Amino acid sequence: MKKSFKSWTRQELKKVFGVVQVDELAGLNDWTNTSEITLSEVETDFLDKLLKKSLRYLDSWNETELREKFILKVLELVDFDFEEYECHTFAERYLSANVGGYTLYGFVDWFVALGTQIPDKPFFFIHEYKAEGAKDLDGRGQLLATMLATNALNEIETPMHGTFILGRLWFFVMMQGAQFAETAAYDVLKKEDLYQVTKILKKQKMFIQYRLKNK
Repeated sequence: MKKSFKSWTRQELKKVFGVVQVDELAGLNDWTNTSEITLSEVETDFLDKLLKKSLRYLDSWNETELREKFILKVLELVDFDFEEYECHTFAERYLSANVGGYTLYGFVDWFVALGTQIPDKPFFFIHEYKAEGAKDLDGRGQLLATMLATNALNEIETPMHGTFILGRLWFFVMMQGAQFAETAAYDVLKKEDLYQVTKILKKQKMFIQYRLKNK
């Protein structure tokens, strides 16, 4: 049976694949513990300017504007391209995988994978974004379905990391086996939350670098 990522809800994922939400996962706590991560003066200056430009308008942007005027600027600041390992970022790429008798498929907003022109094995970070107030079946369900497919493509079960964004609110999600947990919302129109989001993304970059060096 074929079913697109955007058609899955968390209720259906639980029924079909046994995916359940738990209060916490040790790996998620480790990911969001950024005590060893620092931001340079250049980075904080960039974020402060981005915040000043976004404060008045972010809540009124549509999905494309949100992506281009804010999300991609933060991601580019962290820089998830690893040229020496031929590992790059990809956007709006089609993925498909067989999971438990289902073909899960669809276009993924943004992710990191091995490959230069065509993504091969996706790595940890998968990114979903929706404009605040967007009406869809279940944005988190879509993200989790994408993570399930990604794990199948990687052939080795590893913890999956993803981010779900709803306007100004960022949620970090980790899936391990059939369990997932997520953080409370970070409001990126607050300076300290924006700084913390950037540190968590930098921590994710460290995880990917370690994986690439030890693959």
